[in-house]
Amino acid sequence: MVYIVGRNRIEDSDKKPVQIDVEEKLFHNSMRLFLIMCQILGLFPINCSTKYYTDVKFSWKSFRIVYTFFMIVIIAFAVFVCLYSWATYGYKFADAGTHTFYVASLLSILLFLRLSKRWVKLLTTWCQMDKLMNRRYGYPSTIEKRLKICSVVFLTLVIIDHLLSIYNRFCRVTESYGINYNYKYFFIDTFPHLFMVVPANVFTAVYCLFHAKTEEFWMEIREDFDRLSSLCKELDNNISYIILLSYTMNLFFLLMQLYLSLEVGSNTVGKVYFIFSFVYIIFKIVMVSLYAAWINDESLEPANILNSVSSSCYNIEVKRLLMQIGFDNVALTGCRLFKITRGIILSIAGAVVTYELVLIQFNSATQGN
Repeated sequence: MVYIVGRNRIEDSDKKPVQIDVEEKLFHNSMRLFLIMCQILGLFPINCSTKYYTDVKFSWKSFRIVYTFFMIVIIAFAVFVCLYSWATYGYKFADAGTHTFYVASLLSILLFLRLSKRWVKLLTTWCQMDKLMNRRYGYPSTIEKRLKICSVVFLTLVIIDHLLSIYNRFCRVTESYGINYNYKYFFIDTFPHLFMVVPANVFTAVYCLFHAKTEEFWMEIREDFDRLSSLCKELDNNISYIILLSYTMNLFFLLMQLYLSLEVGSNTVGKVYFIFSFVYIIFKIVMVSLYAAWINDESLEPANILNSVSSSCYNIEVKRLLMQIGFDNVALTGCRLFKITRGIILSIAGAVVTYELVLIQFNSATQGN
């Protein structure tokens, strides 16, 4: 007997299965390092450093919560200063990026606090499913390495972008407001984009593990597919607001960079910063979209195998699974306003062109008044 484990790998089901430590190979262990990095910025006030997911707790009476609220107060004060400056000295279109940056940071930390309250329930559901899937299909062997690479790449790029931004501002000290800002806010604004990539990697890797088996397992596969679909919906219910914020901020700063490109000065640092920042924003949008859309791609992949099943093997369970794949559109969403599929990249490109024209006209009208 044979079963297909991935897209291009076929293994013999008569072989002795690999022994898996179900307590070690879990979503919690793969995410632990990333969540600890979040806590440095006050984004995830839970005791996620524990080895076992059953020990993870959220408590309002902890140092992590105090640190999180301290960060909230600091960023809220920065937002208040922005609003006060706006009300006192008038609105300047050049300051829109700074104001939005602080607001996005505040919303990010509040949304992560909201997610922290729900994390224990989501983590328990996910890890219980991991144990079941580990026994049947094994745990994705390269997932932890993939997560580390994604985290390092994103954080390296954001550090370079941040340093160029600081140096560019230093070279263009023409304003007294908005020049100095805490580096932590910059990273807090970045983590929503990275947080979309990391869980999507884990979730997609699980989908890759099972695309088909022999006839006697069709019912098990359909039930496993249904479990993954339900988990994806629960994950979406918990992080959809973060997804919406991530896309909103990426789109806004992309428009701002395009608009400010019309005013790029002659200084070399400014040009280098603009080019790098513009490429970095596009990279974030494309990578976040592709990784999140990967869930939808892998959920549809079993249909290709099921459609090639011979007539002698075709049965009611195959039919039910095909119908479920066709009608149960598995995908992450932005508060159910849009679904993340590969087509969203083209939609964003079209929206950028439209909104950039509106932005130029709006600023021209503002300057005219």
